[in-house]
Amino acid sequence: MSEGKKDSAALTSAGSRFLRGIFDVKMSVVNEEVEGEIVFHERHEGPPGHAHGGSIATVMDELMGCAAFMKGYMALAAHLELDYRKPVPLHIPLIGKTQIIKEGNRSVHVKGQLHREDNGQLLVESSAVFVHIGGSKFMEMNEEGKPDQKLDE
Repeated sequence: MSEGKKDSAALTSAGSRFLRGIFDVKMSVVNEEVEGEIVFHERHEGPPGHAHGGSIATVMDELMGCAAFMKGYMALAAHLELDYRKPVPLHIPLIGKTQIIKEGNRSVHVKGQLHREDNGQLLVESSAVFVHIGGSKFMEMNEEGKPDQKLDE
């Protein structure tokens, strides 16, 4: 992880159950931004010896979403974009970094990058827009799961 002020507690409870159950990711807050230590394994493989793009997108979505959450947004992804600069190897420690670039009344724009830890090589750049739906709507999503419910209701 980069040098800088780290919050005393890692974001051990941050991220979805899905992420914690499938990916090897440790998140921390560094200088008010979310960083992740990531390693992809065979179960994440796409091209031989490399991570599947969908696995990479999932991890970057989660890191950026946690950055929005840390700023107080109870938000869902409305737009996610990734630029795959280099293939992402398996079994290599990686660092994901986020940066909030714009905040609005109901949205937050976040950028992220994924680098090799050993040499700093940039592998992926990402950006996302998250829409703040409010704490009560966010928590209600755990109830009966209303498939017809729209985010802007």
